[in-house]
Amino acid sequence: MANVREYQITVPNVAGGATVNTDLTLATGIQVSSVWAIKTTANGTAAATVQLQNGAGAVISDAISININDTTIARCSSIDSTNSTVTAAQGLRVACVNSGSSANTQCLVYCFGQPV
Repeated sequence: MANVREYQITVPNVAGGATVNTDLTLATGIQVSSVWAIKTTANGTAAATVQLQNGAGAVISDAISININDTTIARCSSIDSTNSTVTAAQGLRVACVNSGSSANTQCLVYCFGQPV
């Protein structure tokens, strides 16, 4: 796993009932091998998730519940091998869906990516 890089996407607080996409531009294409989120605000909000996608919206990871406390780490349980190779032109996207009522969704989403 030489040259594996860690990528970070900062997800803002998202109002209840809203979905916000946060994009990250890539300098080169990557093969995603792991995705996790670290909560950065206290008290999770019920029914809120983050999901790694490519910039076109194709799903890479399953949805990760962020109904967790500050500093807690939550990992995805699956990666779609069909979409895990991402081109530089596509970039990465984190979709934050908040079906709850509070806006405590702020977190850092990380992934490992091998340049391709």
